[in-house]
This record gives sequence, structure tokens and C-alpha cells, in this order.
Amino acid sequence: MSKIILSKINLFKIKNNLIIAITILLLIIFNFKTYSKDSENTINQENCHLYTVENGDSIIKILRKNTIYPIFGINVSLNQFYVLNNRKNSERKNLIKKGQVYCLPKIGDKNLNIEIKKTAEKDKFSNKNCTTYQVKKGDTLISILKSQHLFPVFGKKGSLNKTLAINNKETKNANFLKIKEILCLPNKIENESNSHEEDSKKIENNELLQIEHNFAPLISKNPIVENDPSLNENYKKFLEKNIKKQEDLKIQQDKSDEDQENHEDQLKEKNIIAPIKPKITNKKLIIKKEPEKKQITCNYYKTKEGETYTEILRKNKLFPIYGEEGSFEKNLENNKHITRNNYTFSEGEDLCLENPVATTTVSKNNEEKNFQKVYSEIGSHYLRIIDEDPESQTRAVLLSRLLGRVELGLIQTWNSLMRTNLGIRYEASQIMQSETAIVIGESIFQLIHLNAGIQYQFNPKIYGKFDINYGDELVFRAIDFETIMLEKIPTTKFKLLGGYKLFENQYFNIYGEFGFSLHKPFENEVYKANFGKGYAFAVTANHQNEDWEFQSRLYFSRYWTVIKPINFNYTEVGISFTLATDLPN
Repeated sequence: MSKIILSKINLFKIKNNLIIAITILLLIIFNFKTYSKDSENTINQENCHLYTVENGDSIIKILRKNTIYPIFGINVSLNQFYVLNNRKNSERKNLIKKGQVYCLPKIGDKNLNIEIKKTAEKDKFSNKNCTTYQVKKGDTLISILKSQHLFPVFGKKGSLNKTLAINNKETKNANFLKIKEILCLPNKIENESNSHEEDSKKIENNELLQIEHNFAPLISKNPIVENDPSLNENYKKFLEKNIKKQEDLKIQQDKSDEDQENHEDQLKEKNIIAPIKPKITNKKLIIKKEPEKKQITCNYYKTKEGETYTEILRKNKLFPIYGEEGSFEKNLENNKHITRNNYTFSEGEDLCLENPVATTTVSKNNEEKNFQKVYSEIGSHYLRIIDEDPESQTRAVLLSRLLGRVELGLIQTWNSLMRTNLGIRYEASQIMQSETAIVIGESIFQLIHLNAGIQYQFNPKIYGKFDINYGDELVFRAIDFETIMLEKIPTTKFKLLGGYKLFENQYFNIYGEFGFSLHKPFENEVYKANFGKGYAFAVTANHQNEDWEFQSRLYFSRYWTVIKPINFNYTEVGISFTLATDLPN
């Protein structure tokens, strides 16, 4: 039994020793790898410097931050970073963590050579008449020349050819530029700079910009360019197309010059002086336009004895008459013998009147416009009523205070000779006894009238009017020896007027009017009157424009009626002002 226990104890010790031996062996292997790696890093650190990763860093950012260029390509700083730090390219995304320390390649002889090369490139251009330029990302040779305003870019004397020559570049490699490469750009020529600035300006009114014909890009037909396999097919076609276009332009220019020389030789043989051909330059030529001569088309008009200038214009419907665009001014230019003070013509004179069809747009619009007007009239008048009784030899006189009136209405112009009107008038006043100036009654009398009328122009100086008026008329009667009753009774009046032009000029016309009136008898249970009759005359002045007219009128009227045995005599004196304007179409 004791042997069995002893053997178990020995077996347990052997097992423990075996575990310890394996553990020691593993530790030795691990430490050896770590030592190998550290020793390798120690060796690599001779060609690098340590960098601690900061927040937001990436491998590319670290290399750029430490100006370790070039980064991409073969044998560049990115590949060196992977080698120095024993990393693979596939581990790049998960490689960087804040606080880690990495070995960055040092700027060795290669980078120093780059700096020396840059300095040498600057020095090699020091003796040339040019300006140095460092290539940036996205630059092309054409964009660089345009950004530096080195115009013209193309052509034999263009900045592109000069830049290629100075930098010893070929056309096929013109756009193969490296970032931070130093180029030598030709200095600006003042004339070329000014020419381009002038060409780029907008052409203003009455200015013509002429540009040289040979401004098209000149591309040399270089067999190296055409046969270069590095160029794509589209670029080759572009070059060939421009070369062909340039050759065609040159042929056309040579032919034009040859034709011009032959033409000049022919003129010399015939002793004809050839006109001097202006030289085409990159300059602005101011072109002065001569004012266009207005072509006048006339309608000839034979005048009649006593006709005035404005009468003829109205008769021929040459509206508008007045104003800058009016026919009065325009036809004065066509007829120099007419004076401005409304010339009166003799029989058979010839006038050149502008053709209404060829007149201005204003005249055309005037022919097509709506000839309806709305008018408003304000005025005032005095009314005197005389009551006479022949049988009793009694007489009473009533006089109104100033009677105010307002009238509104419409005017329809049917043609140049006839017009009609329709309106409503409101009047208000008080009546007082003439001898005592005592107001009769306490209320204000309000009278309403409806008016309708027609006017016809018989000739330029004479017109006729016919008016119908329906409204209230004032009458009074004695109740007894101490009492007078004043009343208003509706009645109808007919008035026939004739007008004659007394004065006319380009601003206003003055007319005289005279007429007769007829009054329908009063019809009620008290008054049994006869037809009334009367007369009236007035002086009117009016100014007529294209869209409106204004009239002032001073008038006097007297009429009477008989209500047996009483005779009523009415007298009115007043003034009115009327403004009429066109209604919109």
C-alpha cells in the first residue's frame, strides 16, 4: 500500500516538473521573438525618427505634416513607413491609434537632392527674361498662362510657344506637369496685355471692335505629335482639325491679298484713285450714326375761302392737334408759309397734310379709341321771378340767393360732326322777397333736372344744339293780402341753340350762342298755364385735348308763361365749368 502511494507521489512530481519545463521553454521562445523584434527596430531607428500619434492622425497626414515627400509611388515615404514599422498595406486602416509611437523615414539625401534640384531650377532661369512659377495641384500649362494673363496664348508669337521654348518642353509633354515643379513664364508684353483687355471689354452702343484675322491658334504640324502613341485619339483629331483650319485660313488670306493687289493694278491702269482700305487693328472704332431723314407722305388739300388752319386739321381728323406729337406742329414743318397764329386761307391754296395712315401711333390709337366721355359740371346762378297781374295792376318780385348746381353725365361722340349727351342736375337755394329781402319759407328749395341733348357741327365755325330738360320749376301765388305760397311744379323745356366760333388759336376756342326755348304748360288743379317761351344767349370758351376737354360758360336766359290772369317772368344769370374725360376702352 505504501508503495502505491509513493509511486503516485513521484508521478505527480514528474507531471509538475514537466509543466514547469514547458512553461520555461515558452517564455524563452517569446522573449527571443521580442528581443529579435526590438533589435530589428533598433536597427531601423538609425534611418528614422519617432513620432507619437495624435488625435485625428492618419499615415498620410503624418507624412504630410512632417513634409516627407514624395508620399506615393515606388520607393516613396509611404512604402518606407510600412517597411520601418513592419506593417502591411492592408493594415493601413486599423493601424493608427492615439498614443502609439511609429518610426518615420528621415529626410535623407534624396529629399535634399529635391531641394537642391529646385534651387538649381530657379538658378537656371536667372539669366532668362522670364518669371518663375511653381506648379500647383490641378494646373495645366494653358490654365497657368491664362491665370497669369499671358495673352495671346496661341499663335506663333503666343505665350504657349514661348513657354515651351524657355522650359525646353515638347508639345506632346506640355500638359505633363508635376506639383511644385518650377516653370519659367515669359514676361508680359505691354501691347499684348492691352490688346487682350481691350478685346475682352463689351462692345458698347455705336462701337465696333475689329480683331485681327490671324488670331486663331497656330499649332505646328509636328510629326512627333501626330505619331506619339501616348496621345489619345480625340486629342490627335483636335490637333489635326486645328492644323487644317489654320492652313485654310492662310490660303484664304493669301487669295484675298492677291485679289486686292490685282484690283489696285487695274485701277492704276485706268487712272482711278483707289479708296484707302482701313487697316484692321485691335482698336475700337466709334461709328456716328447720321439722323434718319423722315419720309413724308402728303395728302394735298385744296383750301376754301376763310378756312383756318385748325379747322382744316379737325376736318381731316388729324388728331391729336396740339402737343409735341400733335398735327399742328407736324404740318407746320411741311408747310413753311403758314404762321402760328391760326393762318386763314384763301380759295384754292394747296396744303401738304400728313397722311393719316402714315402718321404716328398716337394718331392710330386715336382712331381706334372709345369716343365715350364722362363729364362733370359745377356752377351757380341767380334766379328772379316777377309776378304781374294786369287786371289789378299789382306786381311782386322774388329773388333767389346764389343757387348752386352740380351736374353729372355722359357724352357720346358718334363721328367728327355729331355728339349727344345725357345728364342729371341738382340745384339748391332759398328765395327771398326782393323789396324787403325777407326769406320766404324756412326750408331750402331743392330742384332736380334731367337733361338730354344733341349737337351737330355744320361747318368749322357753326354748330347747332337741341336740348330737352325735364325738372322742377318755381311758381308762387298769393293766398291773401299778407301771405305768399311758393311751390315747385315739374315741367318740360325745349331749347334750340346755334353757336358761332368767335375766336380760335392752338390753345382754346371762344364761341357765341343764341337760342329760343319753349315750355310745356303747368298741369295741376290750381295752375292752368299756356305754353311758355323765351330766349337765351351765352359765351363759351373751351380747350380740347386728346383725352379730355374743359369748358367754361357764362349765360343769360329769360322766359315767361301766362297763368290767367297772372304773367310769370323768369330771368337767370349764371356761370358753369365743365370737365369731360374719356372713358377707358
